[in-house]
This record gives sequence, structure tokens and C-alpha cells, in this order.
Amino acid sequence: MNDRAIAKVDAAHIECDPMRDWEVMRQQAEALVKSRLLPRAVDTPEKAIAIIQTGRELGIGPMQALRSIHVIEGKPTMSAELMAGLVLARLPGSLLRVASTSNEECTVEAGRQGQQATLFRFSMADARAAGLVGKDNWKKYPAAMLRARCLAMASRAVFPDATMGMLDPDEVGAITTEGGEVVSFEPQVRAISPHSHPDEDEMPSAADPDVAADLLRRMESAKAFLQVVDSYDKALQLREILGSAGKQSQLTRDVQAAKEARAITPEQHKELSKLWQHCHRQCAKLEKELAPSAEDVSHASGDFAGANREEHDYDPADDFDR
Repeated sequence: MNDRAIAKVDAAHIECDPMRDWEVMRQQAEALVKSRLLPRAVDTPEKAIAIIQTGRELGIGPMQALRSIHVIEGKPTMSAELMAGLVLARLPGSLLRVASTSNEECTVEAGRQGQQATLFRFSMADARAAGLVGKDNWKKYPAAMLRARCLAMASRAVFPDATMGMLDPDEVGAITTEGGEVVSFEPQVRAISPHSHPDEDEMPSAADPDVAADLLRRMESAKAFLQVVDSYDKALQLREILGSAGKQSQLTRDVQAAKEARAITPEQHKELSKLWQHCHRQCAKLEKELAPSAEDVSHASGDFAGANREEHDYDPADDFDR
């Protein structure tokens, strides 16, 4: 082997050396943190490395990742603008646009290439119902916050392969600027009632806002997915997400676990149950409409007769609590 060939082998070895790659990343992170040019929340090399590594998994460069990815309570989140950018870059021909925006409501049109587009809405009424309007960023930048929520909701529902199910920082309780930079994060603190036993915590109005928000987001995504189910295969994909009467899915198991851990309130559990019931019944209808034959529906999906019972005869909470 001549000297040139040896040099090529050595270069390839250096390029593929994970330890060297890690060291280079650490040096970059230390230099960037010292520069004070990063978002204020990225104040240690370790935080910068976590964000850069997340960006690599998403296929974006380190500076873009540091601008648009935020780690909150150990969970990576991404700005709604980055979600939209990933969708348009990775899925050419897809439609994702803000149809209307104001201080009261935002609508976003989203659709994959060759499929019918769906219109998503998020209004100040939705924000009030979710307890958001009291936050400083919602008072200062209502139009921007509505756009971010609506874009994030549409991106996850229609393009989950591009967004990897990640949340916008505001969705996990962060206070952000109009441009999406995280300013602060205040975790929920459990309160103790003077009327309760000294050793028992009282369940607050939102026992764990992150858990409740994540479960509601997943239910809303399933509801939005109903609008793009145009084949039997997609109906079965939705059925896997929802589960069925007598057969839990990961989603229903998570709801049950959250209830047992008191991470969601009875009111939140009731809201999730109603959303599940709606999705369950609509999915059953779509399965019957799109299936090649009734026999195929029975074989692939099981008996969903429970989905057609009258509401007073059927309580979806039964499925969450099995």
C-alpha cells in the first residue's frame, strides 16, 4: 500500500472516529457558550451538545439547532417555524401555509402531496380554555402565539414523520418571545391543603401540566388524523393509535397511568374520554367504509360493535381503566 492510500485510510478513520467527533463537538460547544451569542437558556456546553445532537438526528446544522431547539425539563422541543421548515424541506409538494392570522384566531392549511388539505384552527377561545391567556407572551404577542400553536398542531397531525412528534416550547409551559426564543420556564409546584392529612398532597387544578398537555395533544392529533384517512391502511394505523373496546393502545394505557398517578385531574380525564369516544366511533365508520369487504374488517380490526352503542350505554373510560 503506497503512502497516498495509507493517508486516505487514516483520514477515513479520523472522520469515522466517534471519540474524535465527540471531542470536536465539545470544543465547538464550549467556544459557542463563551461567545455569548447563543440564546440565553443555552448557558453550558452540556446543554449546547444536547441541542446539537438533537439537531443532527433531525438533519439540521448546529447553529440552526441552537436557534430553534430548546431543552425544557430534559425534553427537546422545537419552534413552530422549524417544524414548518422541516416539513417543506423534507416533503416537497406538501402544502403547509398560514391561511389567516389575527389577534383572535389563526388558520393553517396542511396536506400531503396528492391528498386533500385539512384546515386547522386555533383561537383565543381555545387559548382561554387551555389557561394560556394569562401568560406574559400571550398578552404581548397573541397573533404570534396563535400562529405557533396552529402551525405546530397542523405539522404534527399531517406530517409526523417530519416533526418526530416534538412540541413547541410554549406547549410545555415555557415563556417565549415573539420569535420563539425561550425566556423562562416555571414548573408546576404541588400545593398542600391545610385541610388535608399532613402526609398527603392535594391534587392541584392541573396536577402535571406537561402530562395533561401531552395527552391532549396526542388525542387532538388523532382527531385531526381522521381528516386525512382516505384508505383502509390509514384507518388501521389510526386504530393502532386509538386501540379499541377491550384492547388498549399505548395512548389509552398512558391515560390510565396518568389518572392512577394523579397526573391529570378528573375533569381532564373526562375531556380525554370524550375525545377518544369521538375518534373511536369515527374510526370504526371509516374502517367499514374503506374496507375491501366486511370480512376483512372483522378479521383485521376485531369487533367494534361497542363503538356503535348509544352514548349512555358506552363509557370510553372503561377502556382507559381496564
